[in-house]
Amino acid sequence: MPPLVPPQQQPRPTRSDQAAPLPPPPPVAHLPQVALVGPPGAPPALAAIRFIALLPPGWQATLTDCDATAALLRLSAPAATPPAEATAALAALLADPALTGWRLTLPDAPDTDRTATTPAGPPDGA
Repeated sequence: MPPLVPPQQQPRPTRSDQAAPLPPPPPVAHLPQVALVGPPGAPPALAAIRFIALLPPGWQATLTDCDATAALLRLSAPAATPPAEATAALAALLADPALTGWRLTLPDAPDTDRTATTPAGPPDGA
C-alpha cells in the first residue's frame, strides 16, 4: 500500500488582491458633549445604549463617561445637517417610550435652563 500524502492545495487569493479601496467616510459635524440625564434610580448606561441605537443613519455617538446619574456622550451628525434639524432629531429620540423621562443637557449646565433637548412626556420614574 502506498503512503498517504496530503493533496497539494493552490494558494487562495487574499481579499487585498480583490478588494477595491474603501471610500472615505462622509464628513460629520461634531456637536458639543451632552449629558443624558434621567429620573432618579434609572440606569444611565442602559439609556445611553437605547439612545445610541435610535440615532438616525449617518449619526455617530461616543460614550465618554457614565456614572450613577448621567451618561456623557459626544455626538456627530452628517455635515450637511442644519442645527434646527439636529435638535429636532434629538427631540424625536427622546420622545421614544424607551427614553421617557430622559433629557439631554450640556454637562456644565447648573440647572435645566440650559437643557438642549427635553422629552415629550413627563418622567415616569423608570
